[in-house]
Amino acid sequence: MNQYSTFINELKKINASEKFEDLPRLLIVHGPSEFLRRRTFHNLQVTIKKLGASEPLHTESASLDPMAFRSLWSQSSLFERELIHIIRRCDKHAKLGAWLKDIDKASSIVNVMCFEFNDKIPAEVKRQFDRLKAVFLHCVEPESYSEVAQILGQMAKKEGLQLSDAAVKLLIDSNGLDLSRLHNEVQKMAFVFVDHNKMLTSEDIAPILGIIREDHVFELFTLLRGKQSSKAQLFLEHLLERGEKPIAVTGILSRYARDMISNNKKNGVESLSLCAAADSILKSRRVHETALLGSIVDILTE
Repeated sequence: MNQYSTFINELKKINASEKFEDLPRLLIVHGPSEFLRRRTFHNLQVTIKKLGASEPLHTESASLDPMAFRSLWSQSSLFERELIHIIRRCDKHAKLGAWLKDIDKASSIVNVMCFEFNDKIPAEVKRQFDRLKAVFLHCVEPESYSEVAQILGQMAKKEGLQLSDAAVKLLIDSNGLDLSRLHNEVQKMAFVFVDHNKMLTSEDIAPILGIIREDHVFELFTLLRGKQSSKAQLFLEHLLERGEKPIAVTGILSRYARDMISNNKKNGVESLSLCAAADSILKSRRVHETALLGSIVDILTE
């Protein structure tokens, strides 16, 4: 069994917990993949919410002293019976091994303790974790095409999208096996292909690969909501000048128009119709792209 499969199996065991007491007292989230570490914390939050426990309490390891650390594992709250502490960035903490020695045995720990290591776990700290029967979640991304292709399909499904085998191959060919980059591409596709009930082909997604960061989408939406037509026009022009695909920008404007319709705002239907027409025009002939998309922005901000 490879490292990624082991990681997934351990995560599934945690997710399957039926009560808070089933969770390990010590969880160690470590490894080179920041994406998987973030997803682990998200999964943990979903699990404890299901179990009726309070939100995790995040603490920077550098902010702790011996007394504060002892209170995390030895003291329960008067107001919250079940607590989980996430202690971030523990790699360089010189005293952690010594502090862990003060814990007599695993049953002495009254709260769930989750430690994050971006890099290697120091040898003495690892010995103490082993003694205290910690569960390790080693965040290492898969290295095989087949595993990443399967994960990519699951990412798309969560966003209501279906990808053809050719679309999956194109995404991996364009981004490599990096799960974070692939996740960003899926998030962007979810903006563009709203209510798309058919399987997405490589031809569908090719025009939008590698374009428009998610923060740019939110910035454009903010300008549109604020009726800042001139600033929205300039921002749109900037996106096109830096090489963003007009078809992808049209998809973003379509998403905003759909939001307007769902919120019963005027001009939503007209704007969506203009977006559909612009998409057809852009695919069929050469036009002045800035002027075409600018006219839609004018209607969106009226």
